[in-house]
Amino acid sequence: MTRQNTRLDPKDVQEIDVVSFDFTSVLNTGETITSSTCTSEVYAGTDAAPSGLLLGGAQTTGTKVLQQIQAGIAGVEYLLRCAIVTSASRTLVLSALIQVIRI
Repeated sequence: MTRQNTRLDPKDVQEIDVVSFDFTSVLNTGETITSSTCTSEVYAGTDAAPSGLLLGGAQTTGTKVLQQIQAGIAGVEYLLRCAIVTSASRTLVLSALIQVIRI
């Protein structure tokens, strides 16, 4: 199954925001999320420590995973990846692109 990256609205370097990854459409009936992990990497630009975009750990709420993000470097576009393990022992991944700007 091929999934496309979601392109999120840009965020300012000073903003702290929450990104929501919704797995509803890829979970089977009765299947639940048992664990989740989010990562950040540079998609375009330069940042020696892209994991600094993540603030705390991922939080699972039903069929969604929430990840708080912060800071980042203006002009850099980041690839956020969220991997889950399900009650059916499947590993599923959703991703999103976000550009950091200075308003």
